[in-house]
Amino acid sequence: MSYRFTFLRQSLGLLGLLILMGSCAKKAAGSQEWVLSKTISLNGVNPIGLAVLGDSLWLSDGDHNRVVAVNGSGQVIDSIVSLERPMHIAAHQGQLWIPQYGSDTCLLYTS
Repeated sequence: MSYRFTFLRQSLGLLGLLILMGSCAKKAAGSQEWVLSKTISLNGVNPIGLAVLGDSLWLSDGDHNRVVAVNGSGQVIDSIVSLERPMHIAAHQGQLWIPQYGSDTCLLYTS
């Protein structure tokens, strides 16, 4: 009786180990591995949030009370200044939404 119990326990342990190893060896269909493809230097900009509008990447810079648009090289090409601690921004159909932490308001800019 103890031999059968030991054999059954070992068999179940081996089966569990094989299942675990098999699940680790395969990647799920459609999964991808993220690879860093680009780094943009942002001299003088301390980004908190970002949004894409057209060909520009807009960044909220709460430390300097502004949002800035940068190109692919990190050069500032546009800005909206005199804000009150802008945070996470959103863009949609030519509109840029800017929440201001300092005044509890949300501003809408259109291009």
